[in-house]
Amino acid sequence: MPKASDRVGAVGCGAAGTGARPKGATPEGKGRADMVQSLCSAFVLEGPKGFVNRAVACAKGLGPAFNGAAQEPRAALSAREVPTPAESAVARRAGSRAFRPPNPIEPSCHPRALLYCLPAHNRRESMACKTVLADHADYRITLHVASAQPSQRIVITFGGQPSGLADEGFGTPFCLEHGWDTIYVAQRHGTQFQGLSIQDFQTVVRPVCAGRDVVTYGSSLGAYAALYYGGAVDARMIAAAPMLPAWRPLKLRAYEDLPVTHGDIKDGPLSRHDPVVIYDPHIRNDTHLIRDLVAPAYPDLRPVEVPYAGHTVLVTLSQARLLKPLVLGIIEHDAIIPFDPPGEGTAIYHGELGRSLIRTDRKAARAELEKSLAIAPSKRFFGMLVNLLIRSGDHEAAQQLICKAENSGDKRLGLVPSVRQTAINAGLRVG
Repeated sequence: MPKASDRVGAVGCGAAGTGARPKGATPEGKGRADMVQSLCSAFVLEGPKGFVNRAVACAKGLGPAFNGAAQEPRAALSAREVPTPAESAVARRAGSRAFRPPNPIEPSCHPRALLYCLPAHNRRESMACKTVLADHADYRITLHVASAQPSQRIVITFGGQPSGLADEGFGTPFCLEHGWDTIYVAQRHGTQFQGLSIQDFQTVVRPVCAGRDVVTYGSSLGAYAALYYGGAVDARMIAAAPMLPAWRPLKLRAYEDLPVTHGDIKDGPLSRHDPVVIYDPHIRNDTHLIRDLVAPAYPDLRPVEVPYAGHTVLVTLSQARLLKPLVLGIIEHDAIIPFDPPGEGTAIYHGELGRSLIRTDRKAARAELEKSLAIAPSKRFFGMLVNLLIRSGDHEAAQQLICKAENSGDKRLGLVPSVRQTAINAGLRVG
């Protein structure tokens, strides 16, 4: 019998199980019936009858994925594949205890396909199963199956700049909630996906995407990835404020030592579909990258401009309750719904407008930043205002603003290290 650590397709218990086997359970399965019995025993201990039924349905629907487990149904997980806090929370809501493997195995050095079955992130009567399709030092690619039957549509999402190696992330719960199978592509923190080639991406995901409506979706660094890899699977692409900080024409010193292995998007495989690009046209680096890296590959891209929404344009749209209908319209109908962008009276609008005026009209910029902070506290815009007052020579106003913020005790009005040092250098008192 092969070792679990050497076998691709090993089955592991998800957050719904405890790892214990009820009395009388067969330790090794022979055939589908014993396999399903063993799966149920591993996944659920004193769980609701309905959950057991769904586990059986999932096992039957994904039969080929369990072939390896038929020989050794014992739950096998590496130490780092213990359910996430989010999965454990889902399990608690389902009435089960979080799983912890009694004898975790050592992580294998090659890509694994560890399958978990756990309650779906939504309220549908279905199972959400996940399979690690590839596990590399620089990336991890994980398939999440929304139900027993493959969905006609599959959405591939990508981690953002601050993300790291994980099984799920940006967009995963949203996709499962709507019944779409989804693949989450994670980067090793700080690598900006430079360790994942188009060829390796294509090799891993193409078999899963064959014959389906494929959508790639991401924000910032994840949006860049959605565009860069989207052509490899002929996907429809949704890119919100695409950004590759290490892209040399941006000349960002913080990333000048990061090796860039990716070529230009236009030189790689291109999709037949023009991408939807959502962005704030007043963010200089975003517009630069879209104009010089994205547009040469997709000259007929479909722009969705959201003025003064900032680089985190999806957050702005979410706060205005516009994000979900916009994204659903694109994914389900390939249509961009008409909407009025957030404007006057929103904190992000006045803050971003103030930021854009700093170089040309400091008085107007100050007024807009003050309007923004009056609507909602923000460490980012607070720092901008303090910095603006210092650069304008109004140290008294800057000191009053700092003292007022400190007395309020609101952490959203704290100074980031760079602005704090600027204030100290200007002779201001900073607590």
